[in-house]
Amino acid sequence: MLPAEDGEPALAVNRYFAEHPHMVLGLHGRTTSPFGVVYTCHYCPTVSLEADLGAALERLPQGIHVTAATPESTPVRPTAAPRVRVGTAAEGATVKEGSYLLLDGALMQVLDGVPQRVAVKSATVKEGIFAKHARIIVGLIPLRDAIRAVLRAQEANEPWGMLQGRLRSAYQLFVRQFGPVNLTNINTSTDPKTGEARETVRRPNLQPFLDDPDVWLVSSVEQYDEDAGTAKMGPIFTERVIHPPAEPVITCAADALAVTLHEVGHVDLARVAEMLGRPREQVIAELGDAVFLNPDATKADAEAWETADAYLSGAVRPQRGRAAPGAARGPEAVRDHRPPGGALDTGSRGAGVLQAGDRR
Repeated sequence: MLPAEDGEPALAVNRYFAEHPHMVLGLHGRTTSPFGVVYTCHYCPTVSLEADLGAALERLPQGIHVTAATPESTPVRPTAAPRVRVGTAAEGATVKEGSYLLLDGALMQVLDGVPQRVAVKSATVKEGIFAKHARIIVGLIPLRDAIRAVLRAQEANEPWGMLQGRLRSAYQLFVRQFGPVNLTNINTSTDPKTGEARETVRRPNLQPFLDDPDVWLVSSVEQYDEDAGTAKMGPIFTERVIHPPAEPVITCAADALAVTLHEVGHVDLARVAEMLGRPREQVIAELGDAVFLNPDATKADAEAWETADAYLSGAVRPQRGRAAPGAARGPEAVRDHRPPGGALDTGSRGAGVLQAGDRR
């Protein structure tokens, strides 16, 4: 401990140097820094660095240094592929087929569901992508991930202000290094034979990232002016751009059926009845012609209900013929609906019907 003096507080000194003062080639002291008074070792006129430094080194313990193993002496063990959860856009996955990512500082790309190292050209590596392209990809990865984080938070109605700050930082860092995300170079040339003008458009900061499935999501957050060559941040950096799904308003059986079709993709009368809080038989009566029971697909332990559009598509007359026997099963069975007057409804309104006698 360096004792207090001149109103300055005491300063802590490494215990080793306190217990071995002969290893200190100077004088304990204080100095100023941006953080206040700190410890330092002052020059001592009585110390000869050339002589005393060598003597101090000789006093250090001997034979405790272990030489690092050379690549030739260390067997190379194949590294297992990093475990990354890969999904699809429909599943809401953030890592998808083709996505670039950084694992342990290495640039990887998901190929066939497995992250694989991206080869980068260098003095010793002749195949792969250019080093500058790799740097651009590495710069776009945190920008892409920050965009996804903001969108997920807003969709879940969670706080997103701090995430927008990280997004701005990622964007500004990329722009400082490489320019606007949508940087566009337009070159016009004239064919000397035909005189036809040709325009070539290059986007040097997006081209290396084209294999990533989120490339156009990254592109969309920036507002770029091709004429002026300037860019500015889009609304996602400061505003809410996505809202959580609105709760559906269910007032009748038709509403509940529409919600059920959206959620599960098929007619689920139990789900419809649960939403309405009504008995199943009442729901069937309210739905009326909107649903049909398919006798061919119905089993002893499960009924196959279909929407009218699905059941009355294709060969309508055979469908009607098969539906008739099911009427004996009760009111919830397929109904042979006929409009007033007894004529069989064989198709949608306005659709022409080809009679057997019309065939040639």
